[in-house]
Amino acid sequence: MFVARTCGFLIGLCLIIVPCAGQGVTSSPTWPSLSDSPYTACLEPAFAVKSRWSSTEFSAWREMCSGSPIDLRNASDPTEKALSAGFLQTILSDTKFTNHLPKRALHVIGAEIDAELYYIDVNEITLQDCNIRELSLITPTIRGIVFIENSKFERVRISSGRIGRITLRGTEGGSFELNQVDLEARGLLTLSRFKDFRIVGSHLHSDLYAHATQFDTVNISQSIVDGSIWLDTGDIAGTELEVRDSKVGWTIALGGPNPPNFRRIGISNTSAVRVTLAPPSSAVQISGSTFSEWPNDLNITKEVLAVNSDPRLFEQITRAYKNSGQYSDADAVQYLRKNFDFAHAKGFARFFLYLTWLTVGYGLYPAFGFVWFGILIVIGYFVFRSGSGSSRSVSRPRSWLFYSLDTIIPVIKLDPEHEKVAFEGWRQYYLYAMRVLSTVLVFLIAKILGDIIAGY
Repeated sequence: MFVARTCGFLIGLCLIIVPCAGQGVTSSPTWPSLSDSPYTACLEPAFAVKSRWSSTEFSAWREMCSGSPIDLRNASDPTEKALSAGFLQTILSDTKFTNHLPKRALHVIGAEIDAELYYIDVNEITLQDCNIRELSLITPTIRGIVFIENSKFERVRISSGRIGRITLRGTEGGSFELNQVDLEARGLLTLSRFKDFRIVGSHLHSDLYAHATQFDTVNISQSIVDGSIWLDTGDIAGTELEVRDSKVGWTIALGGPNPPNFRRIGISNTSAVRVTLAPPSSAVQISGSTFSEWPNDLNITKEVLAVNSDPRLFEQITRAYKNSGQYSDADAVQYLRKNFDFAHAKGFARFFLYLTWLTVGYGLYPAFGFVWFGILIVIGYFVFRSGSGSSRSVSRPRSWLFYSLDTIIPVIKLDPEHEKVAFEGWRQYYLYAMRVLSTVLVFLIAKILGDIIAGY
C-alpha cells in the first residue's frame, strides 16, 4: 500500500513539472515610472526656472499641469494673486510650457496682472475676475478667443497680431486698443464700461458689436470691418464716436431702443453700404464718406443736415432716397441743400436762387410755377377789365379772361386782335412787366421739366 501511494505521488509530480519545464523562467512585471506621467512631464521644465518664479506662480503652474485653471480668488494676501510678466511670457511663448497647457489655452481667475508680452502663441486666453493694471500683447498669435469677463483694467493693448475672436463681458476699464490687429471673427462687447476704445489700422473680418456697453470715446481709424459696426449704448449719454479713413462692409448702426445721446459722432472719409442713426442726431458730422442707404426718417436727416455743410453728403442722401423709391424725401433733401446754397450765395447768384425759390421752389416743385400762372391770370383779368375805359385802342377783347391768359402766357396766341389792345397809365407798364415775368417763368419751368426728363 505504501509503495502504491508513493508511486502515485511521484507520477502526479511529474505531470506538473514536465509541462512547466518547457516554459522557461518568467520575468517580473515592469511598472510605469512616476517620472513618465504627463503631470510630471509638464512640471519638469518649471524646476529649471523655479528660482525666477514666485511660490504663487509655481503653484499656479502645478494647477495648470493638473488640468485646472489658475484660480487665485481665495488668496488671502493681494501679493499672492500677482502673476508677473516673466511668468506669463514663459508659459505663453516657450514651447516647453505651451505644449503642456491644456488645449494650449490659458485660463486665469482672480489674478493681479501687469505685463507686456511678446510673440505669445496659444489657442485661447481667458481672464475672469482679474484686476489688470496693464496687459500688452505685442505680435501675438491667438487662434481662438481672448475672453475677459467681470474684470477691471487700466489698459489692454493688442498690437500687430492675429486673434481669432475677442469677447469682453461685464468688464470695466480705462483704455482698450487694437493696433494693426487681424481679427478673424466677431468682436463682442457686452455689459461693459470703457473710457477709451480704439481700433487703428486693423482688419476685422466680421462684425464689431457692442450691446449695453458704455463708452466715453470710440475711435476707429484706418481700419477695415468686413461686416458691420453695431454700437448699442443704451441710455448712456456723452459718448463721442469717431470713424475715420475706414471701410465698413455693411452697416454703421448707432443707437438701440433708447436714444444714445451721443456727444459727437464723426464719420469722415469712410465707406459703408448703410448708415443707421437713432435720434437725436444733431451731433453727427459726416464728410467725404460714401454709402448707398440712409435712414428713412426725414426728421433725422434734417437734424444731420442742419449741422453739416459737405455738398457730397446732400448728394449721397438724395441718391440713397431715390434708390429706395423715396422721391419726395429726396426732393426735401435737395430743398435743404438749396437753402444752404442760398444762405452762402452773394450777388446775382443769390438773386437767382431767390427767384427760383419764389417761383418754382428751387426747381424741385415746378407745379408752383403753374400756380403762379393761375394767380397772374386772375390778377390780370381784374387789372385789365377795370382799365377798359382807359384803353388807347379802338379794339376790345371779347373776353378779358382770355386776354389775360393770352398776355401772361407768351407762347399762346388765342386772338391776333389782342396785340392791338393798349392802355393808358400804369396798366400798360403792368402789361409789359407781366410779359417779361411770364417769359422768365416759362423758361424756368421748361428748363426744370427738361432736367427732370433727362434725369429719368
